Amino acid sequence: MACDADSFQIRDSTEFDSPLPNEPTVEKDAETEVKAEPPPGFFFAGERLLPLGSLKDPEYRRQCDIFYDQFQKSEGFDVDWDNLDYKFFAFNFAWEQHYHPPQRKEELLKLLTQTAIDVYNNESGSKIEFVEHVSANTAPCRGIMYYITFSAKDVSSPDSVPKRYQAKVELCGDEISVAMVRLRPTQD
Repeated sequence: MACDADSFQIRDSTEFDSPLPNEPTVEKDAETEVKAEPPPGFFFAGERLLPLGSLKDPEYRRQCDIFYDQFQKSEGFDVDWDNLDYKFFAFNFAWEQHYHPPQRKEELLKLLTQTAIDVYNNESGSKIEFVEHVSANTAPCRGIMYYITFSAKDVSSPDSVPKRYQAKVELCGDEISVAMVRLRPTQD
């Protein structure tokens, strides 16, 4: 599966110019709005509150089938979260709310993406440069696996039109492991 340790290129986060964001902290003051914990059996998904679901619920089972089909076919990259009403083991990175200030979340995504680009460039001899993030999903592994879709352009190519790439990057403590980076496959 995605957590096959033999397929990872492991690098220590101290090798990079940009350090990992500090652990999130929540400071309570008049200017900071702290979001309450969700009620038991629920999960905050951005502004939505999703139930955890029960196998006794036929609608949950139906949506499980949809989720697992999308997750498996896209290898974790493309899930239509807007049409799912329950919490599953993986979720949209944009929903993550444990970073304060929120900029740390974006710093982490940039660091993970740049690490994947560096590995791709070193292994392929290419010279791709980041353009923008398209999406990111996360799932637990021995740490957290990030399924990142981003646009990049190959500056060594005469055709430097941005293309979509996908990267699976695991973060476990301060250790960043790049499982794979590729051009996004065409969708059927």
